[in-house]
Amino acid sequence: EKVEGNGLTLRTQTGPAQATLAPDTEVRLIVAAQASDLKVGQTVTLTGAPGPDGAIQARSVMILPPGAAGQGAGAPGATGSGGQRPSPTATPTPGR
Repeated sequence: EKVEGNGLTLRTQTGPAQATLAPDTEVRLIVAAQASDLKVGQTVTLTGAPGPDGAIQARSVMILPPGAAGQGAGAPGATGSGGQRPSPTATPTPGR
């Protein structure tokens, strides 16, 4: 909604929310990638639903930067690139 100085106004499902960026806040830009960019050992956040065979049918996969495991991808109810509830993180396994 609004960026002013070190303050942000976010639009959520329950109304506006305020956030303040500290001098050491990490701000990252997410760019498009391909399935071939996925490597064993990376941490990813996956959004999807179980398919008929029990495997998750992925709708989106976000490759997290090193050291970002467990930080979550967004706030519940927020809109924009982090708008979905944080998903569990996982590491790709060879042969799956």
